[in-house]
Amino acid sequence: MTAIAQLLAARRTGPSLPWRLARTWRRLFLGVGVAAVVVPVVVSEGHNVGRSFDKFGSLSLGWVVTALVAEFVSMVAFALVQRQMVS
Repeated sequence: MTAIAQLLAARRTGPSLPWRLARTWRRLFLGVGVAAVVVPVVVSEGHNVGRSFDKFGSLSLGWVVTALVAEFVSMVAFALVQRQMVS
């Protein structure tokens, strides 16, 4: 088996078990770390979080649609620029 065939075969099977376990543990620690920061902030600033959700009731539908259209146009423009740079 040639070196290229071995690389392709290894790529198809995916990372080895120790690498997958390390990635899983990193994700777990990252998730726990984020939760350790977010939960105390939400608990201590709960009244502000609740007040911010009350503001959703007074949203103007016209501005929401305008913002969504603007964001869509922005994403399309960005994708076109990337495509132009790659080709």
